[in-house]
Amino acid sequence: MRQDRLLGLDLLRGIAAFLVMLLHLDGLYEVPSYFQHADLMVDFFFMLSGFVMARSYEGRIGSEIGACSFTLLRFRRLWLPIAVGVFIGLTLRLAMGYPLRDLAVLALLALLLLPNKILQYDAYDLNPPEWSITSELIANFLHALFLWRLSVKALAVVAMVSAFVLLRWPTVIPGNELLHFWMHNTARILLAYSIGIMIWRIMGDAPRLPLLLGILGLPLAMLAAEFAWPDGNHGNVSIYVPFVILVLPSLLIAGLGVVKNEVLATISRIGGAISFPLYATHHPLIKVIESAHWPKWSAMVIAVGFAALLTILLEKAQDRRGEQAMCESDNGQTQTPKSKGVISALRLLTSKQFSR
Repeated sequence: MRQDRLLGLDLLRGIAAFLVMLLHLDGLYEVPSYFQHADLMVDFFFMLSGFVMARSYEGRIGSEIGACSFTLLRFRRLWLPIAVGVFIGLTLRLAMGYPLRDLAVLALLALLLLPNKILQYDAYDLNPPEWSITSELIANFLHALFLWRLSVKALAVVAMVSAFVLLRWPTVIPGNELLHFWMHNTARILLAYSIGIMIWRIMGDAPRLPLLLGILGLPLAMLAAEFAWPDGNHGNVSIYVPFVILVLPSLLIAGLGVVKNEVLATISRIGGAISFPLYATHHPLIKVIESAHWPKWSAMVIAVGFAALLTILLEKAQDRRGEQAMCESDNGQTQTPKSKGVISALRLLTSKQFSR
């Protein structure tokens, strides 16, 4: 039986975003981290995206919506939190004395989710985590272009070829760093994303593993990865690839487990709602706070609080758009739209029914 809202996955999405924030928090403050392999959560996001997009859109792709329209739909949905993160990074770089012309180019590219290959700066200098969002959009485009047509066996071949590329060329190809970047990056995206699609096609969204396995498994898996390869990078690809193939799917399946009480359901809604705003804004915001020499704990609190505030503002704006559309509609039976994230969770927390 198909579940309506996958609250367990919402909760795991929030945990994964928080782990990525801890990785960057320790890195920007230049302190040792127990979660230096939390960049594997990016692969979890790719896998989660493949699962959710297959669940939500595969019945419509091809017949109702094409690859370009689907990718544009995803771009519009993700863009505003990204733009906020870019604006924060732009403000910081302006204070650091970056040339205005360079900043204009960097900002334009970042707002279009394009890597900088023009100026002598990092590819996503204003908001580094943006690279993975661009990668996810590429995966979404490929999904709507041809992945939806492939059988499970064909998707397994895509995953195996991707794993082979990662294992065969784990380091930069001499003299062709750009080719390696795109080849390695595409293989990394398709490995996790294809597995996500296969999980939906084979298993659906029926609960099969306890949710507690996913809740505890995400941080414990990052700690285990620290012991597996303590050098702080993916140099040991022979461990990294099996980790993505074996461990992350189990955690995703655990996220389909039943949320058994209303408190956890409320936490799940909040975690899922703020996860993307947190991911899209935390890095430049933490860098601003670190540059001001504020303590590390304050950066963590401000990053999470800012993401929650941004989420509330976005939800209120969405509600206003929905109400306006309802007023302009001739259908008098349309019901007032209701927020599904932080606002609704906060309303639930203060309701009499919840207090009982």
